[in-house]
Amino acid sequence: MGKKKERATTWNYRVIRQVLDDQEVQFAIHEVHSTNGRPDLVTEDPVPVTSDSLVGLRETLRRMLRAAAKPVLEYEGFGDGGYHAPKQSRKKKEKGK
Repeated sequence: MGKKKERATTWNYRVIRQVLDDQEVQFAIHEVHSTNGRPDLVTEDPVPVTSDSLVGLRETLRRMLRAAAKPVLEYEGFGDGGYHAPKQSRKKKEKGK
């Protein structure tokens, strides 16, 4: 019998681009959960900047700034609302063309 591949699940902050109902575009920081490096879950709402200490607040802000240096993810790429599974990735769609 072969070994099952272990799933590595992580999370980090990411900038998410979302088109709102009135067609306004919003960029915000969300928590994104990934499995084996692939983003697959996103928080429905942007995350607040809070902490129980000044040191913790600074660390949260540092992590959020690092998120701004990464590629922006599309909210719609994850499906409808809340924690949700992604639709087919762009790379797969492009390969199918």
